[in-house]
Parts: sequence; structure tokens; C-alpha cells
Amino acid sequence: MTKNKKIQWTYYFARKFCAQRYEIAIRVWMSDFMLKHFKSRISNILIVPEKGNHAIYQNEAEWPQCAKRVFKITCKNLQSFRKYMNIVKKRQVQYSDVSKKIASGNLKKKSWPELKKLFIKFDKLHLDFFIGPVWIPFVTEPMISAAAEKELKKLVKLRKQSDKYMEYFDVIFSPEQKNAIVMEHLDLLRIALRYKTRNNSRRQLNKLIDLHTKKYEWLPCYDINDKPWTKQYIIKELNKLLKRNPKYLSAEIKEINQTFKYHQENFNKILRKLRPSARQRELFIMAHDMSFIKDERDDYRRMGSFYIQPLYHEIGRRVGLTIQEITQLIRSETLELLNTKKLPIPRAVVNSRTKGYILLRKYGQPVIVSQGQAIKKIVKRELGSGTIVKEKVLMGLVGSTGKAKGRVQVIYTKHDLRKVKQGEVMVAVTTHPDFVPAMRKCKAIITDEGGLTCHAAIVARELKIPCVVGTKIATKIFKDGDVVEVDAINGIVRKI
Repeated sequence: MTKNKKIQWTYYFARKFCAQRYEIAIRVWMSDFMLKHFKSRISNILIVPEKGNHAIYQNEAEWPQCAKRVFKITCKNLQSFRKYMNIVKKRQVQYSDVSKKIASGNLKKKSWPELKKLFIKFDKLHLDFFIGPVWIPFVTEPMISAAAEKELKKLVKLRKQSDKYMEYFDVIFSPEQKNAIVMEHLDLLRIALRYKTRNNSRRQLNKLIDLHTKKYEWLPCYDINDKPWTKQYIIKELNKLLKRNPKYLSAEIKEINQTFKYHQENFNKILRKLRPSARQRELFIMAHDMSFIKDERDDYRRMGSFYIQPLYHEIGRRVGLTIQEITQLIRSETLELLNTKKLPIPRAVVNSRTKGYILLRKYGQPVIVSQGQAIKKIVKRELGSGTIVKEKVLMGLVGSTGKAKGRVQVIYTKHDLRKVKQGEVMVAVTTHPDFVPAMRKCKAIITDEGGLTCHAAIVARELKIPCVVGTKIATKIFKDGDVVEVDAINGIVRKI
């Protein structure tokens, strides 16, 4: 692309990431791995603030072809898929284990050169994690789901089993294994049930709470500067369960376990009933596996992000910055700090980035980071003034069937979850495991992003509530208090 040709940016997704993590996401697409495996490099990426998150925009002239190439090579056949998923599994374990090792010990005693060495080691680990476990599943999952759904519709019609479509759909596009958030909820249910039925002492209960906190404190650390759970948070959640009748606690434990057992026992039975072609069988297996791979990847992301925090705390401490501030430095700035023992940019600039920043790579040049007053100017130059979305009806993919009507709560980040009340309709950019307690209150779920094996779709099927995903603009159309009608039979959401 010539430098004088205007880039047509297209919205891809939004997340609440610090500048250092989003820079890693950009560096993925200039990596030797992407060039070697997928003959792809992305020269243009834009990241801008958006309602508490930061949204990533890709170049329309580059991104669609690149994404298709990643899918075509990764999912060429089952052998290729498993090759790349083995890379995912290896790198996610490394990310967690090595992060823990890097940040262990008394970091206050480390010299500046030793801290620099640890940072460089983590930076490479961080990049490798985003190349494999993050981007490959993220890019391929929607395409795998769409292809598998298309073939499933063909097969049930061919085999005259259309009445079984939703039963088959639920099993194929749902995981057999429990992710960490499900395990944490089960463990907390068991603690509540044990206390209410075995007459445990307060001392015994306190010990169980301590063990539970230690085991799961890392769960909310989606980013490297997110705060871990505290014992007080666990007590608060446990107290909610302790108000419930023991028979309902026991019933919920049984239902969760039965759901996963059903998926385990019936996936291969369904394949035998459908008698798919070799390619159809591969797609169904890929979709089924991916439904867990994405959640497992996020579990390791959270663990690694939690384990590495002592390193960032120590680097920040030496220059008087919090972890929320030090993680707003990009790689080159952090290395300059570690070399000179001085903050390379004014503190006011760092503080400004905690409120919002722009990362921009154009024509393969180094990433430029901007903040403060420059944000509006760059957004206007790159994206224009924007248009007001006025549609009252939108369409997406059916993640979980059903119909519902209710008041909207728009969720941009996890900090908005406290707004959700019983019986409301959640409208979110996307959902994550720590959204589940709020999702349990909802009549229906609508998301901008996602495919059939995305988190929102899987949880909605478990909760047996309607869900429409991949609408692209739900959070731009609806606002808190709007009343909507969710038709998750046809994938339509209508403001009424």
C-alpha cells in the first residue's frame, strides 16, 4: 500500500487492555511466526479508546485476506488443526509457568540489569502467548463455527432429522470439560453446602475460604494490571449462596455436572447418527474442541497475568508508579526506563494514558502511542467524525434459542456488571468468565462479537436463555433502559 492512499479502517473488537498488552497484540502481526506459517504480515493497525475499552481497527485491504489465510492453513484438515492447537496448548502452559518463575523471589534485591533481563524474558513469552493461544483461536473460531453450522443444517435435512437440530447443535458447539470459572463456582457451591449440612464451625469455614481464595485469586486478572480477588470478595459471594436452601445448592451442582457429562457421552453418538463426510466430521470436531480451547486459553492468560504482576509492581515502585501506570508504557519506553533508571516520559503523560491512549502502526512503521488532546485529532483524521446509528432492528447469530422481552443493560467492561438486575437483557461487547454471576440474572444476552462457540453462546445455552451474538453494533444501538424483544429463533433483536 502506498503511503498517500487513505486507509479504510474496519472495526474488529474491543477490550480493556493496557497499552503494553495492546502493543503486544499489534506486534503479533509483524512477527516471523505469522510470516513463516501463514505468509502474512499486517502493516496497519489502529487502537483507539471506546467507552471504557480500547477498540482495534484493521485495514480493510489487508485483514480479510489475512484472516482467511490463517483459517485455511490452520483448518486445512484435522491434522493441521491439531498441530496448531498443540502449539496453543504448549505456549499457554509456558506463559503461566514461566511468568510465575520470572516474578518469584525477592525482586527488590534484583539489580536494574537483572530486572531488565527478566522483563525481556517476559516480553518474549508474552508475544509468543499472543501469537499462539490468543490470536490463532480468536481468528479461526468464528469461521470454524460458521462452516460447521452450515454443514450441520445440511446434514439434519439430508438425514431427515431436522427435529434434532438444536439437540445436536448444543452438543457439537459446547465443551466437554469445565473451565476455571465453572470449577470455582462448583467449589464455592460445595463449600456452602458443606457448611449448611455438616455443621462446620466458623473456624473450619474460614480455612476453606482461605484455601479457595488462594486457589482462584487469579481469575479476574484478564490483563496484567487487573486486581486479583480478595478473601472479602469470596466471602461476599459465599454469603449469597449461604442464603439458599441446601437442596437447591445440591441440585445446581448436580445439574452442572450432568450438563458436561451429557456433552461427553453424546458427541460421538451424534456423529454416528449423522454419518457426516470426512470434511464435515473434521469441522464438527474442530468446533467441539474449540469451544473448550478458547476458555482454557483464557484460564492460562489470567494465571500468567496474575503471576507476572510482582515484576511490574517492582519496576513501577522504583520510579514511583502503580501497576496501572507502569503497564501503560510500551516496550521501547520500558526498556529505556530499565536502562537509564528514569521514567522516559513525563508522569502526566503516563497518567493520561490510564484514561485512554491511541496505538497506531501505519505502513509497517514502528508503533506510535498518543494520549490526551491528540486522541480526538487522530480519531477524526483516521476514522472521520463517525455516524450515529439509528437502527431499531439488528440481526446476529443464534447462540441459544428462545424468545424474551426485557430492559437493556449495556455492558462495556466488567466494571459495568454491578448495574445488572434480575430479569434484564444484557447487551455487551463480548462476555468473559467473570461475567457469569451477572449473566445468571438475565433474561437474554446480546453481544457485538462472537460465534457459536463464544463464551456468551455457551453460557446462555447452559442457562437456557435466548442469546444472539455477532451483531457487531448492539452496544451502539441500544442504551440502558431500552426495552427490546429478543427473537433467538431467527437471530433478530428489536427495540420496542
